[in-house]
Amino acid sequence: MTRTTNARIAGVAYLLYIAAGYPSMLLSDRATSGADMAAKLAWLLLRGRLVPVSLAALGVIASAVIAIGLPLQVMEVLPGLVTRLMWLPILVFELVLAVWLIVKGVATPEAR
Repeated sequence: MTRTTNARIAGVAYLLYIAAGYPSMLLSDRATSGADMAAKLAWLLLRGRLVPVSLAALGVIASAVIAIGLPLQVMEVLPGLVTRLMWLPILVFELVLAVWLIVKGVATPEAR
């Protein structure tokens, strides 16, 4: 493929990403009702939990490993094997989350 074709594909993908993201943002705004940001965050933390705490903790740990590992990879501090292994927690999280969502679904938010 040529550079022009790649650029066109990237442009179309970016527009689709924006088109899909805007409705998601509107739905998220409606789902997290609250007067200010603190109220919205409190609602999400207390009532909006959609997955088990252990699964969410795995996601946080996996994200932290990547957040620490990527700059070290760019600076070429980590050896090649470590840079490949640091993606395993993300892989485990994504696969477990996918199976969880397929099998169990998500919790229904409480009515106000």
